[in-house]
Amino acid sequence: MLRPRPAACSRPGLRAPLRRSPPRGSAAASVFLAVTSSPPAAGVRLCSDRRRPRGRRSWVGFATPCTSDAHAAFTDSPSGVGGWIPALRSTVRRRRPRYPVTSVPTHCCAGRPRPVRATRPACGPSPLTAVLLGTLALLLEAGATSPAGAQLVNEETANPVEPAWRRAARTETLLLSGTGPADAVPWQFEIDAGRRAGEAGELPVPSHWQQHGYGSYFYGHQEEEAESGTYRTRFRVPGEWAGRRVELVFGGVMTDTTVRIDGESAGPTHRGGFTEFRYDVTRLVRPGATQQLEVVVDARSSADDVQAAEREADYWIFGGIYRPVWLEAAPAENVRILAVDARGDGTLRVDVECTAQGPRQVHADVLTRPGAGSRFAPWPIGSLFGSCGPGERVALRGRIGGARPWSAEEPHLYDLEVALRRRMDPDASPPGITNRVLHLTQRTIGFRTVEVRSDGLFVNGRRTVLKGVNRHSFWPESGRAIDPGRNVEDVRLLRELNFNAVRTAHSPPDPAFLDACDELGLYVLAELPGWHDPYGRGNGRRIAREMLRRDQHHPSIVLWANGNEGGWNRSVDGVFAELDIQRRPVLHPWSTFGGFATQHYPSWRELERLLDDTRLEHRLARARFGELPLVMPTEMLHALYDGGGAAGLDRFLRRLETSERFAGLFLWSLFDEGVVRTDRDPARDAGGLPEVDTFGNHAADGILDAWRRPEASAAGVRELLSPVVVAGAVSSPRADRPQTLLLRLHNRFEQIDLQRSELALEWLRLPAPLSPDPRIEVLAAERVAAPQALPGEHATLRLTAPGDLDAAIDALRVAVARRDRPGEGVVSETVLGLRPRRAAMPPRAAAGDAPSVETDEQGGVTVRVGDLALELDSHGSLLGLRRGGRDSGLRGAIPIGVGRDRNDTAAPSAAAPAQPRTGRLGSASEPSPDRGVTVRFRDTRGLVRSWWVRPDGWIRVHAFTPLTSAAATPPPDGLLFELDALCDASPRWLGRGPHRVWGNRRTGALGVWARQSTLCAESWDPRDSAAGLYEATWMRLALPQGELLVMPGGEELIGLGAPRFPDDARQARADLPGGLTIHRRAPEIGTKFHSANELAPPASATTVHLSAWLHFEPHRTPDDATGGEAGRSGGPPDGR
Repeated sequence: MLRPRPAACSRPGLRAPLRRSPPRGSAAASVFLAVTSSPPAAGVRLCSDRRRPRGRRSWVGFATPCTSDAHAAFTDSPSGVGGWIPALRSTVRRRRPRYPVTSVPTHCCAGRPRPVRATRPACGPSPLTAVLLGTLALLLEAGATSPAGAQLVNEETANPVEPAWRRAARTETLLLSGTGPADAVPWQFEIDAGRRAGEAGELPVPSHWQQHGYGSYFYGHQEEEAESGTYRTRFRVPGEWAGRRVELVFGGVMTDTTVRIDGESAGPTHRGGFTEFRYDVTRLVRPGATQQLEVVVDARSSADDVQAAEREADYWIFGGIYRPVWLEAAPAENVRILAVDARGDGTLRVDVECTAQGPRQVHADVLTRPGAGSRFAPWPIGSLFGSCGPGERVALRGRIGGARPWSAEEPHLYDLEVALRRRMDPDASPPGITNRVLHLTQRTIGFRTVEVRSDGLFVNGRRTVLKGVNRHSFWPESGRAIDPGRNVEDVRLLRELNFNAVRTAHSPPDPAFLDACDELGLYVLAELPGWHDPYGRGNGRRIAREMLRRDQHHPSIVLWANGNEGGWNRSVDGVFAELDIQRRPVLHPWSTFGGFATQHYPSWRELERLLDDTRLEHRLARARFGELPLVMPTEMLHALYDGGGAAGLDRFLRRLETSERFAGLFLWSLFDEGVVRTDRDPARDAGGLPEVDTFGNHAADGILDAWRRPEASAAGVRELLSPVVVAGAVSSPRADRPQTLLLRLHNRFEQIDLQRSELALEWLRLPAPLSPDPRIEVLAAERVAAPQALPGEHATLRLTAPGDLDAAIDALRVAVARRDRPGEGVVSETVLGLRPRRAAMPPRAAAGDAPSVETDEQGGVTVRVGDLALELDSHGSLLGLRRGGRDSGLRGAIPIGVGRDRNDTAAPSAAAPAQPRTGRLGSASEPSPDRGVTVRFRDTRGLVRSWWVRPDGWIRVHAFTPLTSAAATPPPDGLLFELDALCDASPRWLGRGPHRVWGNRRTGALGVWARQSTLCAESWDPRDSAAGLYEATWMRLALPQGELLVMPGGEELIGLGAPRFPDDARQARADLPGGLTIHRRAPEIGTKFHSANELAPPASATTVHLSAWLHFEPHRTPDDATGGEAGRSGGPPDGR
């Protein structure tokens, strides 16, 4: 028996912990122990002492921090020594021990904190004893009986090895199905209607029967026919479960569920398809015997209120067992966690319910959660004690010192382990360990505080804006049956898109999704099932209880939503107040309730009314209620087809962020809810995946498609919601030093300092427009630590371009990523043009032949230079562009949108091309072999169009309205060219991509992009059609007769063709006149419910200069499909 060295101590109790540092180079390490003769009674605090009381045995353990509210854990607790064996192993094997006790500041003794000794105290084990104690720990780790709560770690696999007594105290589960479609288990199945009616077969569980060839498909707006499916499977309950309480649990079944075991009813029919429910089947199961489970599922609910709330809705409705089914076995005496309230300051309340045969003790430990692959077991940072009797509900309260708060940016999690115990029996062998713990149960928790104040929503004392999106639980091939891994991937996608919140519309999601939100960091607005109709009082309260029982402990859930768009269950509001001890706000989406104004799909004017505090109704509301509600639209910018989403989001955010009452927004929605129907033979889309049915325009409303491929709005959302905004300013370069750049960084994180991020810098050279191999070249790359900036603050970082590359650098790409979360990826990416006047421009051409200018009787002009001929009519419009005897097929340069006011209800640039009434040749410059020639036309409205033809074949067209004419004639929106071979053109461009843009969605990544799809496709899908607007530095159009290069002269956009939109796109459309267009004020796209003009304030007309460079290079020989290099020297001069 190992005994400590005797010493005289002042009072009985525990020895003072010993912390001994070995000599440098020693194999031993620090030892931190407490030695006593026997465990104290439950609830007695561990105190530092210098005297060992007499006793029959010596016990080794660790003291944890104790406060006035949370007593220290001891060796006989379920987890109080959960980490002591690995810690002792660490003490023997490592120079610097890895155990949490190094952060313990004090021990509590009779209410007085006592410092931990940093050196060896007067009485303590000798160095040899310390080594022997470490050896004892290794022996225990190898397989000896462990104290309660000790979680062994296998040296080879680094996986926790839990002793049998501890497993016996836990609730055990027996899975009767798979965890998702990937590992679904076949059950016997038969359906009474629809496809394969009356045919006996097998159906994987979990799944929907429609996805396996049974029954019929229904969308919520269709009249649903009754279908009933019968499932049967056989199972065997382990013999070890004898004497335990057994429950049969269904994760989710659509919709009415009747259960029998061996022909005997398990309980009343459950009605409701979105919540977890369970039956107590202890009396029905026979441990060790094989039994039959029969489940009858009715897709259409017999309860009218359930049918109206859940099935008569705007989404696909299915039938079947679509979430896992399992058995749970808990000891006859058990404890159940009812609710948890863990505050950001460490305050903890745990409500539990005991099923016991007499007075029992309840012990709750808060444990750390080691990372994957860690060889160290969880360590308790604090504990709570209490006692309870049979059927009693108890609230354990205390304060956990050292708990790190949870937020979406720092999702610190802990395991809460609750144990039900008997009182210690000193005559048991071994005493007070295995026979004392009756039941163990566990939850994952996070400490955070959510507050609603008059000036915003606050998480852990910091104002937080929820920037979220709506999500249904859905996958095209399996409906609402989703694998756990796919739920995790959806959360990762949300994080990559820079969302910090999600609304679980219009039902509770899979548990794996909420677990991932806890783990990866995402705020959740959790919603009660339903669409536009409320439940009745009885069913509503029952379903709310089922949702809260499963989900209320998740720290990611910061708000509740009670129904949706009129389907609010007002009789259920009290259930949230009753069961949610955190008192999280309850919302009624699409109304003002609970301190939030959540109106759906507000237009610009409606948003202004919500934010205008001076309006009469707001002044009356303030006088009556004391404060105005926070503004948080829970659905907005409906992303139908190519509209909504990021289109208009920038303007909405800028306006909302000016108000302190702005609490957040939720876009509609994350992805298209399209299903791969098994009653059809689906074709393949442009990406090679099966086509999905979105029921017309009802479910095609995501910024991702149904397969999670990004649509055009995805890149825009990611850019606009970036938590770090990068802007730059270039200093004037000097010949004696490299160019310097001042980066201005705005920290839009809400909880963390900017210095926890790093910047990845790439110095770029952009390709010239006529380069034979156009690609962006990375000249140099480096990583730089971000400067310090608190949330909401700005910081400046000075960078110097590499000296030897300075002259070749055109741009700088800045990518910002979290250093403390390396697996999360880039949160912000920005490209700054260091030389915007030179970007991607070839050098100026050498002098050539002087152009000639010819006029005809009608006032037309022909300019010739070398083998190039440019023909213009008397208005200044292009009649033809030829080179080398080949016609480019380009005509026009007609102003579009002339005289259209921004308040017009017509879509931008939808006005027909407006040819000026009269025009004339205003002037022509003197032809020059160096500069070429410029001809200028002016019409009676004041519009001026000029053509500059250079000796090397480059042509610049310029249109503008002088200041003297701008008041009478607003400047044109753009110029329209006709291109004969437009349908055969293949565009390649340097600029934003890969998707098209609109005037209110100018987002995308810088690159050299190419589209092979036709510009004249019948399909509206942007994957099938290249028609649209593009933000390009230059664009090359491969034509049958040669290559046409178009280069905007400034910030103009290039339009190609006339994109098609479905007939049911409603307002989610934008019109282009067709052909090749250059736009200064570009067309904007609307949403399902609002036109583009309703999504933004009217813009006043200003003087605008439209310009573009043109270059046509014909195929020199019939066999030369790419065009020769002859005539490719030169380009537009500096300044474009």
